This record gives sequence, structure tokens and C-alpha cells, in this order.
Amino acid sequence: MPKSERLAAAAELAVARLVGECRELGDDPAAWQAHLAGGLVALCGGLVAWVGAGTPPGAAGAGVGPAWVSAGSAGAWASPAVRDRWLARASDPAMVAAHPAAAAFVARPEANLTLTRRELVSDAAWGRSAFVNELLRADGMDEGLVSRGAAGTPGSYVITVVRAVGDAPFRADARRLVERVQRELGPHLGRSLLQTAQPSLRGLSPRARCVLERLLDGDSEKEAALRLGLRPGTVHDHVKRLYRHFGVSSRAELLAHFLRRYRQRDASRP
Repeated sequence: MPKSERLAAAAELAVARLVGECRELGDDPAAWQAHLAGGLVALCGGLVAWVGAGTPPGAAGAGVGPAWVSAGSAGAWASPAVRDRWLARASDPAMVAAHPAAAAFVARPEANLTLTRRELVSDAAWGRSAFVNELLRADGMDEGLVSRGAAGTPGSYVITVVRAVGDAPFRADARRLVERVQRELGPHLGRSLLQTAQPSLRGLSPRARCVLERLLDGDSEKEAALRLGLRPGTVHDHVKRLYRHFGVSSRAELLAHFLRRYRQRDASRP
């Protein structure tokens, strides 16, 4: 790789640190993705970022994230209403089609792709776009870059970082940084980094979490009831709810679910 295409050592370290921090939050999809989006804003010098799972190139609604998470620098959003409006727009295929750079990106066939706005749309086409002038710039946003990479499940993982109106366009170094983030994320998505569609500890009651902890420690339902001071029937009801929550039909499958995840997490740690 030519020297000009390499990522500086400090940037590589920053990327590794960001992905490591995300993995520490990996059981909470909303938390680690919000941290990722905020980290991308800080590393790239952007205003706001969106991250989320997308559909494969060429599929209906390709590139659209069903559960986007966003973050911005201090005061980036004019109001919570503006933030919510753009989160909704980012998941609307019609709005994606109206965005000149997003439409050009979605039309590309590559599964792994990271491009700046200038690599997707000419200055002239960007400057005369009604979407850019009447919507994007009206809410303080302008230049951006977009990336997709392997998601660990069918589809892709999509990252978008946007700069403020008046800021210089993203350069190649920002593109290389986001490419590196995608490569570092890929092996962990769906494993130590749970995605939104995967069952996680979120949504479990404190008592159900206690029962789960006892099961993972090897207790039988009867032993768990004694340790927690609960009736055996109450513990059994929690166990059935745990099965439904994690999509398993037996204690062995439940234990295998967690063993598989944490083995993968530990094996991929440096």
C-alpha cells in the first residue's frame, strides 16, 4: 500500500481504542452504536454521524438502516425535533433516493465501500440539489462521507458522517479512517457487538437477570430459587420468559448462546 494510503499510527491507535470501547458496551446495541457515532464525529471532525445495519446493495431499500443511531458534537442539532426528523429521514427510502450522494452510493454494487461526497457527486450537481439546499443546509449540514461493510449477518453495516455548512469537504484521510473502522468492526458485529435485531440483556427485568445469572453460574432452577429467595414456580416462569426472549427452547441452548458469544469475544481480544 502506498505511504499516502496508509493510516497514521496515531489514527490506527484511536480506531483500535474506539472499537475496543464499543466492545465493552457490546451487550447494549444502542449504547455501543451511540458511542461509535460520537467517536466517529470526534475522529473525523464531523458535525453528526449515523450508524446502523443496512440491506445489501441492489436489494429493495438498499443502504437503509432500520435502526439508526446518531450522535453529534456539542450543539450539533438545532433541537431534538431536528435530530428526530433526520433519524426518520435516514430510514426513508424516498428521502435516501432524493439525497444525491446517498442515491449514488446505494447504486454502487460493491459490498465494502467508503466514499466522500466529492467521489460520488460533482460540485455542480451537489450545489443545485433541492435536497441539499432546502433540507440539508437548512438544518446546518452539508458535506459528508458514507461507508458500508460486512455486518456479521445478512446485509451490511452503514456509517455516515456529515460536516457543518461551510466546513471543508472530507479528505482522503477521513475516508481511510472510516474504512479502518469498518474493517475493525466487521469480525465483532453480531458477536461481541450485538446488533439491534439480536436478543440482548436489554428488556429483561432485574429479577430475570438475576435468574439468568444463576443459570449461567450452573445452578438448577431449585438452587436458583433457594439462593434468590423465590418460589420454584416463580423461577420457572422467569426461565420460560428467558427462553422466549433469547429464542431458545432449552437450558442447554441458552447456555450455548452465551458460551458461543463470550468465547468469540475472548478469542478476538489481543
